[in-house]
Amino acid sequence: MLRSNGQVLPEWVYFCVMHPLFREAAVAQMTGTGGLQRVPRDYVENFQIPLPPLEVQKEIVAEIEGYQKVINGARAVLDHYRPHIPIHPDWPKRNLGTLAENLDSRRVPITKGDRKEGPFPYYGASGIVDHVADFIFDEDILLISKDGANLLARSTPIAFSVSGKCWVNNHAHVLKFAHSATQKFVEVHLNSISIEEFVTGAAQPKLNQEALNRIPIPIPDDVATQQAIVAEIEAEQALVAANRELITRFEQKIQATLARIWGEEAACPVGEPA
Repeated sequence: MLRSNGQVLPEWVYFCVMHPLFREAAVAQMTGTGGLQRVPRDYVENFQIPLPPLEVQKEIVAEIEGYQKVINGARAVLDHYRPHIPIHPDWPKRNLGTLAENLDSRRVPITKGDRKEGPFPYYGASGIVDHVADFIFDEDILLISKDGANLLARSTPIAFSVSGKCWVNNHAHVLKFAHSATQKFVEVHLNSISIEEFVTGAAQPKLNQEALNRIPIPIPDDVATQQAIVAEIEAEQALVAANRELITRFEQKIQATLARIWGEEAACPVGEPA
């Protein structure tokens, strides 16, 4: 435990010991085995940190904490945003099997040992798992997980759109829609509802094709209405995605500030004055 002696802010000490200059050298100095490894006390006591006046420390700490608040806010948006379609009570419900053509029969199993590395994405139940030298599909399709464990846990989206040349393994259903708006509409709806009642099997729960076809989708018949709803959702998703860039930029700002704290002193050996 480190405690300030009044000449340094606790936050300043924290930022200094979280810097790679301290942490990387600390790891190299660790003694002990397994989970009992410790950083030697004399390493911590002799490690020299930059020590500007308290007022300067306060300014820099406030700067870093301001950046961190932006990062925390952006992460909260990413953690809590879920696209949602407000269902109108007048919309008809149509079984998923009537909205799309099922292309499952075109899938071709291929073992990992038989895959030849190439440029085409190889999709499984929750995304790209490999890249291979050939493709099966070259069109806009919607992949829906067959994996009951994933469907029940909702650890990843259960439906995701794919476009272009790709290979799809047997862990995902493949649907083709007449309109891209309908495909996106169904994708968002499936990712916002529970479909536990359609998952069968206790030991190895799955979403089979017959159950998939029976999933009811409340959807306006008018494609223009579908397009307007999808456009609104895509605009929201673009704003949410911008938060990822915001996080990256402000993390870089923090790193730049930490680098400014150390300056050329960062190159000084441990225990030697700058």
